[in-house]
Amino acid sequence: MDLAIVLDLRVRTERMEGLLRRPFGDADLMEIALEKLVALDVPVPRVVLAEGAEDRARVRARPGLRLLRQPGAVCDLAQPRASFSCLARLDQGRVLWLNPRYPLLDGDRWWQAVEDQQAEPDRGLVSARRVSGPFFDPSSLELGRERELLAACDAFMIFRPEEARQRDRLFARAPRVFELDEEEARGIRGLDDLAAAEAIWLRGRLALSV
Repeated sequence: MDLAIVLDLRVRTERMEGLLRRPFGDADLMEIALEKLVALDVPVPRVVLAEGAEDRARVRARPGLRLLRQPGAVCDLAQPRASFSCLARLDQGRVLWLNPRYPLLDGDRWWQAVEDQQAEPDRGLVSARRVSGPFFDPSSLELGRERELLAACDAFMIFRPEEARQRDRLFARAPRVFELDEEEARGIRGLDDLAAAEAIWLRGRLALSV
């Protein structure tokens, strides 16, 4: 399969420094993401983008993972060329990019998204969550009718690095959408998010122990 899985530890949030190293359950967000990637038994390369010395050490301590660096770069999805130029060193034409800030998302769902995208391999793919209306229409200054929409979230996506490098965009045309449920799509951006997600995680652990 012409695809590599890429876990990006360079993600940043303006609301909290060192987010990925914050305690979460019996580990931290970085540890959870790395362990899920190691456990994923799939026939494609598993790559980790990391810069800090501690982050790189954690990656090297895990067999089967390839470390990739791009000194001075952070992950900014609004600037694909600057963010992902290092992916030119991969032999694969597509990447499944993973955001480690989604601890409640099971690793098997990553591969389900890959299998889903095989139906249209020339298109990209984005993760999304369902949101309910009614929604405000600024053109009419009125609330619209009750309805549901799928809103993209940055849990993961499939794109072609060549598209990012040459055209500074992630997708040449509208990508496929892979829907996540409410808990899976709960991304961590601050302390409130961290506490809420950890409570859900602990509740699940307690349920399994009963």
